[in-house]
Amino acid sequence: MIEINVELEKKEIRKIKEKKKIKPLRIIISILIFFSIIGVAGWFGYQQYQKYAAYNEAKVQLEIKNKIAQGLTVPDSNTEDPLAQNYKEIYSTLPYSQTKWKVLNSVLYNFEFTYPTNTSALIKNDDGTQIWLARRDGYMFRITISDATPKETAQDFYSQMGNKNSYSATPTKFADQKALFLQLIDTTLSITGNQYIIVYKGRVYILWYETFPTGQFPDDVRRIQDILKSFEFTNT
Repeated sequence: MIEINVELEKKEIRKIKEKKKIKPLRIIISILIFFSIIGVAGWFGYQQYQKYAAYNEAKVQLEIKNKIAQGLTVPDSNTEDPLAQNYKEIYSTLPYSQTKWKVLNSVLYNFEFTYPTNTSALIKNDDGTQIWLARRDGYMFRITISDATPKETAQDFYSQMGNKNSYSATPTKFADQKALFLQLIDTTLSITGNQYIIVYKGRVYILWYETFPTGQFPDDVRRIQDILKSFEFTNT
């Protein structure tokens, strides 16, 4: 009986040793598989984000197009209340010389600019941090406003852009403030445009404007340039 017990004990010890040899290997394999899955998922997610960021302009343009089809929500000319209706002006073919202009003054966000009222429609979200000028089936100008920390710069915001490689970035001045000019270099995008990034009084202002192939929509090109020239910060 003693010999049998000893033999059993030897077998048990052998099994324990075998388990100790196999277990670390299993752990390593499991870890490698786990991180491989995480890596693949992360890579796929990053690629999807890059794709979304690069084509976000086209996505937003499509949303605006759908709003146009349903009837735009725009400020009434007499009150601050929004008025939902279709605007034929966005499809206007009027020449530049017949453009009618109006000033939008944002007291809350300290800026103003002049925009064409008979060749575009002004669209705003409820808090005024998103402003679009609808034109044809999309929009030709956009302002996006968000908060900035005291130390953040225009370059910081550019560095965080998912599609920053689609642009060349050049320090410049815009509306008498330091700015970063982003010129589109990716010619594969369906919607093309350039941007200005300005950090002013604790907020970042991103102004996007549409660009066109040479010779296309020359009247709109002039209107957009006038919009940009008219933009200024108030209470400086």
